[in-house]
Amino acid sequence: MLLAMLHIFGALALSVALCGIYAFINSGGQNYLIAKKQSFDISMKLGVPESDLDRVEYSSAIAKILFEKYNSDKFVNRLSDLFGLLSHFIWVVGLLCTLGIIGGAVCFTAQSGLESAPYAWLAALFSLAMMVFRVVYGFIVKVLIGRFPGEARLGRAIISEINRSSSVQE
Repeated sequence: MLLAMLHIFGALALSVALCGIYAFINSGGQNYLIAKKQSFDISMKLGVPESDLDRVEYSSAIAKILFEKYNSDKFVNRLSDLFGLLSHFIWVVGLLCTLGIIGGAVCFTAQSGLESAPYAWLAALFSLAMMVFRVVYGFIVKVLIGRFPGEARLGRAIISEINRSSSVQE
């Protein structure tokens, strides 16, 4: 019985850890790439070094450049938003499937015996496969439309943050 519980809780812990690792990699990696590209593009358009972009006098120009790039009227930005929602939907379905696999392993273990407990490790394997799939999906979308899934929404969030901070400073 103890071994069966170790299988199930170990698989659950590994699945949760894989989800956390993906979230860390995604927020750190993809958002870093987006921010680095935005910073480079803006500094080239304004003709100022990237280190000076956080100065207040450039905030309205930065917001204007980002608005031109991430305007929701552009079709590519609508596709980015759509693929971002689809990516989130895939994550939720993957999480529910992972929990379903673990729940199924618990039910099979309770009904048929302890030999079914190792099937809980399929949840960790599934989580790993979903993590790889979402990374590949993000880069395929980047190649196809030139934006990561949800990049346009992130750009518009930056615009609203710039507008909010500049209104507070005035």
